[in-house]
Amino acid sequence: MAIKLVTYDLNEEKKKRGDYEGLLKAIKSYPWARLSESSYAIQTDRLPQALFKEFQPHVDDNDFLLVLTLNQPWWGTQKQDVMDWLLQRM
Repeated sequence: MAIKLVTYDLNEEKKKRGDYEGLLKAIKSYPWARLSESSYAIQTDRLPQALFKEFQPHVDDNDFLLVLTLNQPWWGTQKQDVMDWLLQRM
């Protein structure tokens, strides 16, 4: 299965109540690893466009949401459990 990167920036000033929790619930319905405060790696063969359409109802028009396909090579530092999660799946 492929790994997708889901990254977002929610403008809390105008966000609808409960959107953040709904977005996280949708993201975490897939096998996931948290990469940063607002980015998750998820394991799925769904296309980025389909995932975007699934997650989009949880964000406002003034928010940012990106879904990208991750592949190797990549490099960086992170907690060991996150690194292990990525290495086992990519």
